[in-house]
Amino acid sequence: MLQQVFEADHFLGIIYTLDDGDDWRDARVWGKANPMLGVTPTREWVQSYCADAQQTPGLEGEFRVKVCSQWAQSAQAWLSLTQWDACADPALALAGFTGQRCWIGADLAQLDDLAAVALCFEAGAAIVAFVKFYLPAGVVAERGRTVPAYHQWVAARVLETTDGTMIDYAKIEADIRGWCRLFNVVALRFDQYGSAGVVSNLAGDGFPAAILDKSRKHITPPARELETRVRHGRFRHDGNPCLRWNASNAVVTRGVDDSILPKKEGPESPNKIDGIDAILQALSAMLEPTAPTPEYRILVL
Repeated sequence: MLQQVFEADHFLGIIYTLDDGDDWRDARVWGKANPMLGVTPTREWVQSYCADAQQTPGLEGEFRVKVCSQWAQSAQAWLSLTQWDACADPALALAGFTGQRCWIGADLAQLDDLAAVALCFEAGAAIVAFVKFYLPAGVVAERGRTVPAYHQWVAARVLETTDGTMIDYAKIEADIRGWCRLFNVVALRFDQYGSAGVVSNLAGDGFPAAILDKSRKHITPPARELETRVRHGRFRHDGNPCLRWNASNAVVTRGVDDSILPKKEGPESPNKIDGIDAILQALSAMLEPTAPTPEYRILVL
């Protein structure tokens, strides 16, 4: 009916949901989305569910969809958007980290899709991340049909368009080389798809570039690191709306060995997570053990 495939004038549909600005954690607003609150569901059940949702990664989206009837990219979202937003600091500027140690991760996508490069820095006990997004100008209109925000992000210069209808790997490589001159880049890590040429060029010129296999073994440590840091407020970002959208889209599969692998909901889903993948690439390099400092002993004769 919503898609106007057929008419059903005898059918009345009503969606009870929260108002804009309502805090999903506030028990006083739950009745808006649950006209029989107190009978079904019980207040005790909703209170317990809400408490769990505030402490457990992945449950917030489920609670907001199933109890508050709020639209979400995924009912099983991996990262809490409430906690993610609490990590935002719009005053952060990439230029403020000039000369500092930097770890760069990239998800370059394939051919005509969204690509992302993340730059991560240490800031005391926190990690600060900036993400640059790229999309071919020739596909913005097409992709904008399913993700209208692409047009807004292009206008706001959050999303950079490149010439043509295919990913401009040369442009991305040039940007990475430029960042290597501005920052003390410790490592460059790339997803295996679409990155072979860029990695070969960079490594051939002496840059610390390598491809990281996106497997549970390699991704679980940085994924756990990001998950924990977001939960405890030890991760910072500049509030990039495209990156926030990526964070809202990320779901995880969990292995019996407690491994996790972030992914988007389905292979053909238009809801991308490239920015999150790029951050995980950078974090994987940050977590690599450094070579031990050699010990020197003075021999007194």
